[in-house]
Parts: sequence; structure tokens; C-alpha cells
Amino acid sequence: MLKIENVRVSYNGIDAVHGVSLEVSEGEAVALLGPNGAGKSSTLKAIVGAVASTGRIEFDGGVYRRQPDALARAGLMLVPEGRHLFKSMTAHENIQVGESARRGRSGPSVDDIYELFPALVPLRDRASWALSGGEQQMVAVGRALAGGPRMLLLDEPSMGLAPLVISDMYKSLAQIRDSVTILCVEQNTQAALKLCQRAYVMANGEIQLEATAAELAGQKRLMDSYMGRKDVGGAVEDKAETTAS
Repeated sequence: MLKIENVRVSYNGIDAVHGVSLEVSEGEAVALLGPNGAGKSSTLKAIVGAVASTGRIEFDGGVYRRQPDALARAGLMLVPEGRHLFKSMTAHENIQVGESARRGRSGPSVDDIYELFPALVPLRDRASWALSGGEQQMVAVGRALAGGPRMLLLDEPSMGLAPLVISDMYKSLAQIRDSVTILCVEQNTQAALKLCQRAYVMANGEIQLEATAAELAGQKRLMDSYMGRKDVGGAVEDKAETTAS
């Protein structure tokens, strides 16, 4: 469904992404893992046309260079890092906005989204600025699902969330895994590898490794090295992830 080849992204003459290539087949859930500054989010932004890039990008068998709104209407939905909700709108209104991109495609109804995220039911009339980080993330995913996505791009869905909220979020994502293709950018390797069948590991703007989730889950030392973690006195010190409170 998605294929990118030799994609490069530069900011002010400095390369952030160096010739990245990856593929995601229809029906797959694939993770793109790596520490801060690896180029993961820039890769997603290149895919949806939010930043200038070079290289070849194919979605649904065709090469494209379209605006992000046109790609959303074609079924390629991004849940951006930081949620980016409409702050003056309620949770319910934010979810309804997603329906504008559906264009006749089948997909979850708004009622289905509330079943997926039952914690939002009593909050549907609350302004999005008054929601917690976890609640905002549920609304952001719900908004994308309301558009009937053919493929869902998730940019750091666990960032800034408490461990219990992360667990609940990924349980909900697992429920939609069989109905929508997923590419998930994450630093939380444990959560991502439980959701996805395959993963690419990115560092310094390049793909360093591709393997199945099961293979990577069994290579803790290797993954710790790529993610910038090291053992300190028997405990793991994480240089890439921020502990959520």
C-alpha cells in the first residue's frame, strides 16, 4: 500500500533523512522505531507532503506529490505528534471534523469510535483544551478514524502519556489493527512491537535494521543500543525517552 524509496529531507541545508526506503503492505501494522532526532517524524511528514522531500513515494500503487488535505481525502490519515486538536471545539466536534475526509469510504462511525474509547463518552461536550493528554490523544485518533482511513500514520502516540494510559491506548489500537493498515512511529519499543508485525529501526536519518517484531523483541541489547539506552548499575538509563508522570 505504501512504498518509499531513497527519500531525503533537509532543513536549512542539513539532512534529517538520508535516503530512507521502506514498504508497508495492505493489512500490515509496521513500526518505525528510533531515538529522538532519528528522522522518524520527518519521514512521516515527507509521506504526507507536509515537508519538502526528494525520492519516490507511492501510495496505493501510484506515485504522488499531493497536498496533505488531498492525501487525507484519499484515505492516508496522519495522527500528528502533539495531537493538534482544534482547541476551541469540543471533543465531539473534533471527531466530527474527521468525517469531512471520508469521501464515501466505509469505516468506523462516531458511535464506533466512542465504543473504542469509552472514556470519551462523558467528555464529548468538553472543550479539547480542557482534556488531559491521554484524552486528547484518543480524540486525535478518533478524528482520523472518522475519516475512514485506508492507512493510518501514527506519530509518537505514547509521547507524554502515563504508562497506564499508554497501555489502554495500544489496546484500542490493537482492536482496529485488522481493519486498517498502520505505520506507527514510536520510541516506546515495547508497546509498538506488541502492536506491529514488522519494524524498521532508524538512527541518524537512516534505516539501520528491518526485522519482524518477534525478532526485535528478542534482541534487547541490540535495541537498547539503537535506542540510546544503556545499563547503569543493573537499571536501564534511557537517553531517548522521557518518563511520563
